[in-house]
Amino acid sequence: MREILTQEEVDALLEAYDSGEIAETPPADGTSTPFDFLSRKPVGGVQETLIELVHDGSAKGCAAYLTGIIRREVKVSNASAYTETAGNFLSNFKGRCCIGILSCDLIPGHAFLAMSPFLAYALVDLMLGGEGRIAEPDDRDFSVLEVRMARKIMEGITGELTKAWGTVAPGRFSFVKVETNPKMLPPVQDQDPLYVMNFRVESDTGLSRDFTIALPFALIESLKGQQGEPEIADPKASEYAVLLRDAVEEIVVGVVVRLGEVSLPIREILSLKPGDVITTGQEIDAPVAILVEGLPKLSGRPGISRGNRAIKITAG
Repeated sequence: MREILTQEEVDALLEAYDSGEIAETPPADGTSTPFDFLSRKPVGGVQETLIELVHDGSAKGCAAYLTGIIRREVKVSNASAYTETAGNFLSNFKGRCCIGILSCDLIPGHAFLAMSPFLAYALVDLMLGGEGRIAEPDDRDFSVLEVRMARKIMEGITGELTKAWGTVAPGRFSFVKVETNPKMLPPVQDQDPLYVMNFRVESDTGLSRDFTIALPFALIESLKGQQGEPEIADPKASEYAVLLRDAVEEIVVGVVVRLGEVSLPIREILSLKPGDVITTGQEIDAPVAILVEGLPKLSGRPGISRGNRAIKITAG
């Protein structure tokens, strides 16, 4: 008897479970034991596309944020993503840790922002003007200053997560607190699924470490109602737009006022001499065309302004 299910069979079972065709309660005779498919729930379709946009957008935003507060180039890339139960995820943290507790206004419960003590120490060192080249930290506790600075870093990362999430769905993340003792983390149901996004942080000083954002799967489920594949906004798009506008506004263009036109035979043009008068046939107070780079853009009337000949614009 074949004991391993194919991927198609697993997908069919998951779909049947979601639709209610498969009962969660085992038969009364006890001949079967239910398997918790939610512990490794797959992400697909629109949900997968949208959460990938959140992952990529968060990485870009965090790179810009960390570069700004550290004042040297920091790269943040999308390292990996997977689903994991909350129990298995939190079991990875033993002893000293650095975990941010996040909340989201869409659902109850918490999300987690976790980085190793080494990465936290290195980022704090970079913020203070160091090189971030520190030895593996010992088992000492974080100082009060280090906790405050780690919180500032995590609050900024939380803000970038909110911006990235906002490009695909409504919702706002808030930073609650930072914990350095895993025993003080809020209680969770061990089998609650999380969507785990890993990010690689690299600096020009040789730093290369990961941090993780783990989102409750209920958030991913909320993406089912979203349609399409919206483009994620570049965190610096507005800054680039301002720079582009300023650059365009400094470009010099030629402006010509056409006071009148007339057609003359070549023989009359060849006979013109100083003192001759060319009559255009246009009334003195008639509107004149204003050309920008040879194209008619405005109209106006000739006059005098502060002792100089001028054109008053009357229409766009």
